[in-house]
Amino acid sequence: MVSDLDTLLAQWRPRYNTAKIAHAKFEASINNAKIYAGEYFAQQRAITGQIRDPQNRANAEWEDERETELYMQWEEKANTALMMADGIILRLDDMDANFRKMELRADLVFDTSAFLEAPEAIYNLNQQLADFQIASENIKAMTGPAFQPR
Repeated sequence: MVSDLDTLLAQWRPRYNTAKIAHAKFEASINNAKIYAGEYFAQQRAITGQIRDPQNRANAEWEDERETELYMQWEEKANTALMMADGIILRLDDMDANFRKMELRADLVFDTSAFLEAPEAIYNLNQQLADFQIASENIKAMTGPAFQPR
């Protein structure tokens, strides 16, 4: 088991990035296949429509329908696989967000006990404040106002 964040992230990041790229490629491949299938079936119908012999045309239409059914089955399976991949990617994204939060937190870690009391120098000077106030008043009394003749 990994016990420090840097080691964990060194294992996670490359695999996460690879998974994100694989997901994007998977999704793009399915979407491209759907686009090309639409174009393919449109062209197929157009070509079948050019067949003049009724029996030959009926056979071609049956083949077209069978191929369309097979495609629809494939598309349903592809959509299911993509939905499953999307769900996994959501969990991976959440895990990555948690890791980024841990990384942020680790970067901010400091000794908070140092902030529970004012520094000693502040207390020491505060204890001597009365002496400084008296000395200040004595100096003011000796020097007087700036524009008063001495």
